[in-house]
Amino acid sequence: MPEATTEQTTEAKVDGITEILSNKKAPEVTGRPIYEKDMDWLALGGFKSLPQVFGQKIEERSNAPALPLNFGSKSHCGHLPEDTRLRLFHLKKMINNLEIQTQVKNPGAALTPAMMKDTPMYKDHLKPLLKAFNITDFSNWIPTVNARFYFEEYEIPFILADQFDQMPMDSATVEVPGDTGVLEGHEETDGATFGEQSTTQANYAVTSRNNVVHTKITEDLMQDNAPPIIDKLRRDVVKGIVRAYEKAIINGDTTILTTVRGDGHMDTDTRALGLNETFSKAFDGLRRKCINNDNTLGASGNADVAYKHGGDTASKVLFEKVLNLMGKFASEKDTLRWIIPSVIENQVVTGAIPELFTAFAYGGLASNVTGQMPPVFGVKPVTSQYVRDDLNESGVYDGSTTDRTIIMLVKVVRFYQFVRQAMRVWAAPSLPSSDYMLMTAKMRHSWNGNNQTAEELGITMGYDILRA
Repeated sequence: MPEATTEQTTEAKVDGITEILSNKKAPEVTGRPIYEKDMDWLALGGFKSLPQVFGQKIEERSNAPALPLNFGSKSHCGHLPEDTRLRLFHLKKMINNLEIQTQVKNPGAALTPAMMKDTPMYKDHLKPLLKAFNITDFSNWIPTVNARFYFEEYEIPFILADQFDQMPMDSATVEVPGDTGVLEGHEETDGATFGEQSTTQANYAVTSRNNVVHTKITEDLMQDNAPPIIDKLRRDVVKGIVRAYEKAIINGDTTILTTVRGDGHMDTDTRALGLNETFSKAFDGLRRKCINNDNTLGASGNADVAYKHGGDTASKVLFEKVLNLMGKFASEKDTLRWIIPSVIENQVVTGAIPELFTAFAYGGLASNVTGQMPPVFGVKPVTSQYVRDDLNESGVYDGSTTDRTIIMLVKVVRFYQFVRQAMRVWAAPSLPSSDYMLMTAKMRHSWNGNNQTAEELGITMGYDILRA
């Protein structure tokens, strides 16, 4: 039989591609599954079940843990080749796409494998992927899986929270073994019996809270099978979780004035909101902690942790004072971060604070060229839109004096983000009688850190700063 010419081979390839495009279907995977080794990498890392990898189905109202593999974390995925990590993350997104489309097609129903297999998302996209990974028991494992996500997987600018290490929560409320002080070596003779050394125990409690975002699902999602549309909506609700979390890390306050958590919030506008209208009453954030610490430590004469700037605009003196308040704990600059509002960042990069601008005024790295806030006194800045610039001279919002802002200096190694349940994204009817669907994102998490003492500071703050 004569061999096919190059021209005939090219025509066959073109015909195959044309058929794929005209039918709008991915090609069938034939022969040995092409991504089968990816499953071997998971097994090598100790992940023996798909719920461990993608997310476990639990009762949403329970406090059960749900902490799958984080494809955006090097500590979770350091053993995975980069292409394997990206393929598995894509598979997780496709599983979530399938869940959402099945929920849209069957509003309010308990989902079954048969319902899922009847969707275009499964037939056109997920089925070929499952074959490529050699996953043949879809009907058995899909009832136990709910795809769950982490911020890092989306490479969304996590901004402030990204500065703190992440820890899983073993229960809904945990007692974290915090400590103060440091260990230091002693001289010992060869035959000595070594004495005990320890840091001072200073435990603190962490309680996980539900961070939830809802949005209407557009008609595009009802009618279209394109994964990018679902991914756009998913990113939108994920960003809503990020915003609420960052705002709480800066402005959170659980102060109880009467009987309800947060009804004594330091900012009157947030105080007026119910618990189901904000996430800024979930835990005490940086500003609340610093105010509390200043009231306690400053009043006792042990340590001042806040500097009142007297209603002036930001200056080199402001940064000097706040850094000096950190004292000896400012010696390790890589463990510190300036937390600043956009208005102060703009003043630095535009040269409105000349003393902080000179060294970065020229060349390709000049801040007036890059627009990037340079380190100040060796400490990297983190700019957040949620550092309020409508405060009064006491560093809180009262609705009257609203032209002041703050800056904070944080020793980030003393604080952690805590995760009980990774983020789940799903679709459901807005009400049993409603005709439209909501897309919902929910994450169960918290944030906290070591109690601040005169022996070990974690936050210092400058306040009463005129914003312009």
